[in-house]
Amino acid sequence: TTFWAVRPFYSQISDDAGRTHVYDALWPLFTLHDHADASWWRALIAYGDSRANDPTWSFNVFPFWFSGADRADDGYWGFFPFYGNHPHFLLMDDWSFILWPIWHTYTVKGVRSHAVLWPFITWRDAPREGLGIWPFWGTARQRESRHGYALWPIVTWAKYDEDRDTSGAGHSWWLLPFYGEVRRARESQTMVLPPFFSYAKTD
Repeated sequence: TTFWAVRPFYSQISDDAGRTHVYDALWPLFTLHDHADASWWRALIAYGDSRANDPTWSFNVFPFWFSGADRADDGYWGFFPFYGNHPHFLLMDDWSFILWPIWHTYTVKGVRSHAVLWPFITWRDAPREGLGIWPFWGTARQRESRHGYALWPIVTWAKYDEDRDTSGAGHSWWLLPFYGEVRRARESQTMVLPPFFSYAKTD
């Protein structure tokens, strides 16, 4: 491994045996990392990467522009907030938008969500279907339960099916800040002016 630098203008690390090279210029304004099977770089708000063994690559100017290709060599691009499609952004898969936040759609763990004028009008497809007109009213399926709200967060409620991991079938509701209750197969709780007064009983 060899290293030399004229700080803060330039520095270089080279490992020929490990096929690794790192270059910095006016760090942290610019850096380039070139490894045996992948490389990535960053310059101010622009950054990108590529891999040697598959066709993936990316070029981004955060937060305005992104482009690249996935492992199937399908290209994608976007010019935020006008239009874009990204195969994996943050926790979202297959994120698409037009004039965000006027419209966008994305998938998380196989469930597709949609929004118009996010966060005011949202809906989700099965199996976790839901609909919300925030903050006035909304309902959504969460595994073995269905949750809802009205004038969020003033009134919220939930209905639970029987399952093996939680407190069983039943319901709960809350009228903030006055009263709330939980009535389930293995849990009962009453709250008055929560969090000041509460009584709970479990099996």
